[in-house]
Amino acid sequence: YLFFLSPEDTAFAQRFARKARLKEGDRVIGLNTGAGGVFANKAWTEEGYLELIRKLKKEPKTRVLLLGGPGERERNRRILRKAGGAVIDTGCENTLGQFAGLIDLCDLVVTGDTTAMHLAIGLKKKVIALFGPTCAQEIELYGRGEKVVSPMSCAPCYRRKCETSPTCMEAITAEEVMSKIKGLTPR
Repeated sequence: YLFFLSPEDTAFAQRFARKARLKEGDRVIGLNTGAGGVFANKAWTEEGYLELIRKLKKEPKTRVLLLGGPGERERNRRILRKAGGAVIDTGCENTLGQFAGLIDLCDLVVTGDTTAMHLAIGLKKKVIALFGPTCAQEIELYGRGEKVVSPMSCAPCYRRKCETSPTCMEAITAEEVMSKIKGLTPR
C-alpha cells in the first residue's frame, strides 16, 4: 500500500529537516517509541531504545529522530534526557500528516505494530517492526523491512494485562534490532 503526503506536510517536514540540520548523505533513522495503550507491553522498552541509541550513536553519518504522539510525551522526555543529545526530538504534538512528513524524512523506522509502522510502509521506508503481544503474521511489510518477533512462548497473546516477567518486549534485544538495521542499511 501507499501513503501520499500533502504539500503542506511535505513543507513542514522540509522545514524541520533544515532546522535539525539534516544533510544529504545522512542516514536518518526514526525511533517511534510508543504503541498505544490497548495491549500490554506493545511498545518496546525505554531501555531497549536507549541501548539502540547508544549503538546508533557510534555509526558514522547516522542521525536519529525520536518520534511519538501525545501518549509518548513523558516517555520521550525521559529518553531525550538519558540519550544526552544523541537524538533529535520531533515533538509529540504533530498532526497525523506532519507525523507522516517526519517519517518521510527517515531512511528507516524502528517501531512496534503501530500507526508509524503502517505510515512508514506506505511511504516506502525501510522498517524494523517489533512484535510482542500482537501477531507478526498479520502484517505485510511489502519487502520494505524486517520483523523482530519476541521469542517468548506466550507471544502473541493480545492481552490487555500481563504479569509475565520478563515481558515479551523485554525479550527483544538492542543487539537483535541493530543487526536488522545493519542488514537493511549497510555502511
